[in-house]
Amino acid sequence: MRRKKRRRAAGKVAAKGYRKLAETIGGFADIYERVEEAKQRQMVELEKQRMQFAKDLEIQRMKLFMESQVQFEKLKRSKCNSPSGVVSRFALSPLIPQLPSLPGR
Repeated sequence: MRRKKRRRAAGKVAAKGYRKLAETIGGFADIYERVEEAKQRQMVELEKQRMQFAKDLEIQRMKLFMESQVQFEKLKRSKCNSPSGVVSRFALSPLIPQLPSLPGR
């Protein structure tokens, strides 16, 4: 009789241990799920920022292209309207964009 009680008691202790282990594993799973969801949200936000940057860069490129075309047309007109038909070197300066200097230079 005592042996049966000891076995039952040992079985209850083991069952409590397994239950505690299962609860702990479940807690880790919940934490992992929250971390993965946060990581996914961050990836979506980074992709949105990348797309906005690419859009802004393309707009800037198009503006520079259009400004260059306008300057080119002005240059062609001034060449046609000048008496000698030669463009001075000062007329070319607007065609060269003023780029910001790079750090360390």
